[in-house]
Amino acid sequence: MTDAVLAARSRFPLLGERRYFASQCLGPLPRDVQQDLDEYVRTLHLRSRSIGPWIQAMFETTRAIEELLGAAPGSVGLHGSATAAQGTIAACLEPRGERRRIVISTIDFHSSRYLWAAQERRGFEIVEIAPADGRGFQPEELAAVLDERVAAIAIAMVSPRTGALLDAARLVAAARRAGALVILDAFQAVGVVPIDVGVLDPDVLVGGLYKWMCGGGTGLAFAYVRPELAAGWEPAYPGWIGHRDVGGFHATAVACLRARGLRVRADGRGRRGRGRGLARRAGHRRRRAPECRRADRASPVLHRGGVRSRRRRPRGRAGARGRPEEGTGGIVEAAELQRLVVGYALSASLFTAVELGVFDATAGGPATAAALAARLDAAPAPLERLLELLAALGLLDRTEDGYRATELARAALTVDGPASLVPVLSHQWKHFYALFAHLPASIRAGRPQASLWAFARGEDDGYRAMANSAPELERFLAAMDRSSAGTGTELAARVDLTSSRRLVDLGGGGGAVALELAAALPELAITLVDLELACAYAERRIRGAGASERVRCIPGDARDAAWAREVGGADVVLLSAVLADWSADERALILSNVHAALDPGGRVVISETLLSDDVPGPVVPAMLSLCLLLASNGASLRPSELHALVAATGFTDIELLPPGSNGRSLLVARKQITT
Repeated sequence: MTDAVLAARSRFPLLGERRYFASQCLGPLPRDVQQDLDEYVRTLHLRSRSIGPWIQAMFETTRAIEELLGAAPGSVGLHGSATAAQGTIAACLEPRGERRRIVISTIDFHSSRYLWAAQERRGFEIVEIAPADGRGFQPEELAAVLDERVAAIAIAMVSPRTGALLDAARLVAAARRAGALVILDAFQAVGVVPIDVGVLDPDVLVGGLYKWMCGGGTGLAFAYVRPELAAGWEPAYPGWIGHRDVGGFHATAVACLRARGLRVRADGRGRRGRGRGLARRAGHRRRRAPECRRADRASPVLHRGGVRSRRRRPRGRAGARGRPEEGTGGIVEAAELQRLVVGYALSASLFTAVELGVFDATAGGPATAAALAARLDAAPAPLERLLELLAALGLLDRTEDGYRATELARAALTVDGPASLVPVLSHQWKHFYALFAHLPASIRAGRPQASLWAFARGEDDGYRAMANSAPELERFLAAMDRSSAGTGTELAARVDLTSSRRLVDLGGGGGAVALELAAALPELAITLVDLELACAYAERRIRGAGASERVRCIPGDARDAAWAREVGGADVVLLSAVLADWSADERALILSNVHAALDPGGRVVISETLLSDDVPGPVVPAMLSLCLLLASNGASLRPSELHALVAATGFTDIELLPPGSNGRSLLVARKQITT
């Protein structure tokens, strides 16, 4: 066996004591996932207070599956089993006219066949076909049964009975010509056969993973639905998880498989858990051991290395000495409180490890503390203390040969990692860590503390302070670019900009969002407006991407109307993570300038991480609000506040979309056409 396979096998305790032959139903439980399951069990006593982390885990798992499949954001929904996923699809279908036939196969999984056969009671005609050779279908065999009577063909990409691989691309093409839907059961294919739904273009693709999660009774499955198709579907039994506001229950429920798919409110940008492991860390099409591929796909909690998410404390009464009431889970809550107490030390240790280059130095293989000390110009004994903590947090593996960066650390904590957070950590360490020591003063005085930065030159406003130093502004812009990764692509998928020709990215920073929009919308001309130093930084990125002909930068302050006069006549103005950074008066001024810059009928698109109107938090925007208190005059907004602010500026047709995969909500509004 190769070292990679041996390393993967070591993650499954069962394989150390016996041989395991993979079956369709049950897979060996990875050690990492066992820890995630234990963490899930520890959250059960919190009841409704656990919903936020659970929904966040569901949301991140959904997005990871979308990345694996090459699917658009919002086009995948989660289910308890592949059959349940197909049941949701079946509930969307109705027999119409002559199209009443559903074609199924004798070599598919029995529970899928039972499900589709039962649709006969609803008025469908079920036609079960068998391959001529008894093993797998030839394209011409399937094409022969597709005619004007067929509503759908439900068939497996890889037969669980014979292992035959279906020529799915030719089937999709033939069915499209015949006007029939293709519902592919890819349970045996996903993770083994490369699948890109953007290329394959099935109507529905269902998949799942080994059912170790609940004793074999249930597991985790998913259904991809082609977005254009989902827009017109209404499942017969929508649940509360399909609500626009999952914690709401007060508005009319929306279908689970709408154009935007599973709609959830994320509690934050999320902590990726041991069970996630997907394409982002290993490359979308990189092959791995099948057990590892399937088991890595989902964890019920998705927490990493023992670092738990912050959860709200219970509201139960405490005794005179602060002892929690019996039955409130006091021991767990005390542990969570203790983690909050020492959180500053954990984050400082992580920042220090990144600054020293510990993860880059251990990404290629294990090294002893002494060897690392020589390489990193550090004292061996103190460095070993840091390494021990990082190993306890699950960021380093300690082996007989020394310390080695874990898969997560290699991906996210090295300079060149595929999901590197190093720019974000550098910004937090250099700009915010010291300021949080002065949070009491900021709260008492009600003003920022940015003047404490060595480069601030007495300037209290964080943005003006960073404008005094090109290196510090670039550090900030690199962090914002990393935090905004995927925002432009997701925006293009969620907001119809195909008819727009001129977009202004106001406060566009380093250009990450503008470049993603340019890639997604080839006909769109983009003007980025930001401070002069930011424009110089963005222009270097734009030239490097070869996008100078379509993306230009002009220096400007969002609060100054000069930029609006220069770019007047825009179809769209984008404010991506901009409004919250300013005071109430400055927000109103910025939106007034946006209104002036737009043509009648033009739209403003606002991307922000919002607080909730109904419940405390979520944690991320609440924390960001404190960051803004320390560094600027801004504050996180609530949906009602944002809606009122936009309406007061004179915009109409205001629509607020739920958070996307980056945790940001989208508000779209239109400048009224005067007659």
